Order: sequence, then C-alpha cells, then structure tokens
Amino acid sequence: MKKLYKYLGKEENRVKSKIESGRQLLTNQEDVLNWLKKNGHKIGENKEITATFIVDKEERMWIADRNSEHVLCAKGEDVLSAGEITFCLIKNKIMISGITNQSTGYCPEPDSWPCVSISLDKVGLQHPAFFTSVFLFRFCYHCSSINIIKDDWFFCSVCNSSLSEQWNFVC
Repeated sequence: MKKLYKYLGKEENRVKSKIESGRQLLTNQEDVLNWLKKNGHKIGENKEITATFIVDKEERMWIADRNSEHVLCAKGEDVLSAGEITFCLIKNKIMISGITNQSTGYCPEPDSWPCVSISLDKVGLQHPAFFTSVFLFRFCYHCSSINIIKDDWFFCSVCNSSLSEQWNFVC
C-alpha cells in the first residue's frame, strides 16, 4: 500500500507554496535539460547537478531548485516521496548518480523508494537500485522537533529525550 506523506512544516510555507515554484514535471530526459535551461542552471565541472524532487500522488516526479523547499515543489500537496536527486550528464544523456529521501518537510521513510523507482522508470531515467543515501526521521514528543537519526542514535538533538525507533509522524 502506498503511503502519503503530509507536509510537516510551518503552515505559512504551505500557503506560500501555491506561488510559481520553477518546478518541472519529468516525463522524459529532455525535461531535465529544459529545466536546466529555463532556470539558468549550469552543470558543474563534475557534470552533475542536484535538485529537490517530490513524487506526487499519481507517481509523477517533479524537480525544483535544490535550495527550494519540497513543499514548494509539491505545491503544498501530500507526496509519496521527497528528497534530493543528482543528475549526471554523460555524452548528452542524463543519468542519476545519487538520490536520497532527505526532506525534513515531509520526512519520507526509506520504504517510499518503490514509488520513486516507478516514477523514474516512467521517465526512462537510468537510476540506482535504491536511495544512495538513506535518512531516518523521528519526531520528538517532548520538544516537538524533527530529528535526523545518525549512527542509530535515537535521542533528540534538541532536548536529548529518547526517540521512537519506529517512524512516528502522523499522516
């Protein structure tokens, strides 16, 4: 069963998300190149560029500038996954050299990968078999902060309270 992730950030950001975000729907490889041109992005010396991504309810992938909020890319809607994606341009072909579930706005679980994979397959983009970097997120019931778990350390980075070992956001 597919899980929808709600935006967990400030409501004012969700309201702002209704404005134009510079996001791009990916239907084919050329959409990545068009997004780069349209937004004046330049591929680095290493032939890579990283973007924000979301997978919407219809399993479509959208990308936006890496410095933008995921909620902007999602236009305030719930998502099946979110994170960062690194595109690599090799001989005029777009490939994915890295992809993560890093989004503190939605805190998607690693289990959201199948929806990401399906969306990339629809676009025809060659991609890794799983997230290249995986993030675990937990909510602290004591101080209401969102935490990224590192090295299996399930303690709040703000108040040092114990955190659940299970994903614990309300969706």
